[in-house]
Amino acid sequence: MSLLLLRDDMAHSLTRSLSLSLSHRIASIEGIQLVGDSHSMIVSIMSTEFNIFMVSDAMSKRGWNLNALQNPNSLHLCCTFKHVGKAEEFLANLRDSVAEVRQDPEALKEGAARIYGLAYGLPDRGIIQEIATGYLDVCLRP
Repeated sequence: MSLLLLRDDMAHSLTRSLSLSLSHRIASIEGIQLVGDSHSMIVSIMSTEFNIFMVSDAMSKRGWNLNALQNPNSLHLCCTFKHVGKAEEFLANLRDSVAEVRQDPEALKEGAARIYGLAYGLPDRGIIQEIATGYLDVCLRP
């Protein structure tokens, strides 16, 4: 077995273990639910109590990049080798972010929370493509 293959196997094993560990521990955070089962390196969360995109904004302020998803509104973290050894830091930041959002749900209505929340609430979701196309036309005009 080559060193590169061994490294890739080790990285996959470590990131898979990390995602499983995070999944089990995130499930105990009040207000957060897991989306699906983590059979890979992805951990996805949602909330029925508050706008989950506000948690994304709060985590961004703490240096984490969570990807926003819709239908249902949720976030996911793709665990990579760069996250290995940072589970405690991530969980502490996630707990603090959730507490911040629960304490003052109006405080973080900017950034991703505003953009994704607006798009999710539109009755005619077909308009999203028109708005995005118009925006890009203006931004990319020579």
